[in-house]
Amino acid sequence: MALPLCLRAVSIALVAALLYCVPMTTLGQQETPRQRSGRAAGLVPKSRVTPHWFADNTHFWYRNDLAGGAREFIVVDAV
Repeated sequence: MALPLCLRAVSIALVAALLYCVPMTTLGQQETPRQRSGRAAGLVPKSRVTPHWFADNTHFWYRNDLAGGAREFIVVDAV
């Protein structure tokens, strides 16, 4: 028996949504946030921030590694 047209459309949309939501990993294997960020680390410039806090705990600094071996130091007021 053939499904009505609207039911077929809903079925196709549901299957497409389910396929879109399934992670593209091996069955039983999940990616951790650290694994995901590792893939993007080289693609997103200035994406790594390792804070070095000052003694007052209201400011920190971090370093950006730039092209050609140059470095940039940033001070952040965290208040």
